[in-house]
Amino acid sequence: MYQCKAYAKEVELLKGQVRNILLVGSGNKLVEKILLINTLERLGVSYHFEEEIEELLQLMFANFQDDSIDNSNLFTTSVQFRIFRQHGYRIPSSVFNKFKGTNGKFKESLIQDVTGMLSLYEAAYVGTHGEDILDEALAFSKTHLLLMLPSLNPNLANQVKRALHRCLHRSMPRLEARHYISFYEKDPSRDDLLLRFAKVDYNLLQLLHKQEFVMSQGGGMKWKFLLNFLMQKRPTECYFWSSFAYFEPHYSFARVILAKVIMVMTLLDDTYDAYGTFEELKQYTNAVERWDAVDLPEYLTLVFGVLANLHEELEFKDLARAYELEIKWVEDGYAPTMEEYFANGIATSTGTLLLASFVGMGEFAKVDAFDWLRANPRIAVASAIVGRLINDLASSEREQERGHIAGALECYMKEFDLSKQDAIDEIYRRIDDGWKDINEEILRPTTVSMHLLMRILNITRSVDALYKDGEAFTHQQILKDKMELLYLNPIPVC
Repeated sequence: MYQCKAYAKEVELLKGQVRNILLVGSGNKLVEKILLINTLERLGVSYHFEEEIEELLQLMFANFQDDSIDNSNLFTTSVQFRIFRQHGYRIPSSVFNKFKGTNGKFKESLIQDVTGMLSLYEAAYVGTHGEDILDEALAFSKTHLLLMLPSLNPNLANQVKRALHRCLHRSMPRLEARHYISFYEKDPSRDDLLLRFAKVDYNLLQLLHKQEFVMSQGGGMKWKFLLNFLMQKRPTECYFWSSFAYFEPHYSFARVILAKVIMVMTLLDDTYDAYGTFEELKQYTNAVERWDAVDLPEYLTLVFGVLANLHEELEFKDLARAYELEIKWVEDGYAPTMEEYFANGIATSTGTLLLASFVGMGEFAKVDAFDWLRANPRIAVASAIVGRLINDLASSEREQERGHIAGALECYMKEFDLSKQDAIDEIYRRIDDGWKDINEEILRPTTVSMHLLMRILNITRSVDALYKDGEAFTHQQILKDKMELLYLNPIPVC
């Protein structure tokens, strides 16, 4: 408790000093402001200055012209482009035309600028459909970053390796902040005030998240049954997942609620996948539809009780129907078309998570926000498809061994008569298309608050973090290092 108070006191002190730098001391040039905002975001402390950053970006974008950027500097141009896009501003991709030669390709001289190439690589991932120059930028930067890796100093090489494995735009902000702090610490041009602020703030939030994890496992005998039923340490993974959606202190209640919802979703998934017969599960789905547990088998009555515990906060009828349809496909030996598979997969992927993530967000998520999300807007559909496809690639073999329904890989192979590798390539193309849909939907003007759109973006990022290296939600070892960084190991502060 003493340590928490000490951290909180120092954070408040340092926050005032950093705010002064942001508003006064960073200079008047657009590039200086943008680079400082980038550093604050990479260090994970920009949430303290949301209003100030938004006002600065509005002012800078209102006065923005293509020729206001230092077009000779690949690093600054790429950072400015990515920051504006990630905040919803429609900065044109034509800012990169100046880096092309007379042959229409990116200049080979650019490969001498490692940080510029890395920044170009990161910027390419915030592109939308039809921006060929960004597709070219991605291919160009990725190829040359791989080639130059052996010649880089260790700190820069580690940054490049991490980016090539998981680009910044599709990564979990809090985990990326932890890694960036370690990179920034070794940077000779670092600002020691910003570095200390980032370290102390990270440790303070880590203590808060530990407390929330304990809270997320409360709730009496029904929740104890849930934890025992899952048999593994999945409550840790469930809270881990909820912290992807929002890590900021003011979303504490929302995180706890979302962690419990994810536990219920896991319970439902396991029940339909591995524990019930088809007739029992059909009976259970009917019980959920009626919201009446009469005549259910004892173990399903307990499952129903856990579900009812959260009914006032979120409905699970669509999820139960979707799970039952998957089981019916297995019983009938039916291989769904891709259209059928994706239509059902919206509920079993991130669909329910997105609804749950709005619970507890207060003024940002009123009735109209839930109505908007239930209408399956384009960004939500894209999130569900990306989540479903990444999940399927990680779990395909295990699901087939268990006699589960055909996943996206198998559906693609059968419906379009593709080889396994061609189907995998098609899935990655669909994943990239889904991300471009998401990128387009966060550009202004938006239908709903950017705060809500960020939940969808972050939950989509969470699937990448949980499944890109394997089925981490099932195989805990994959997440061990990540969870230790986030929850167990504070950053040393001298």
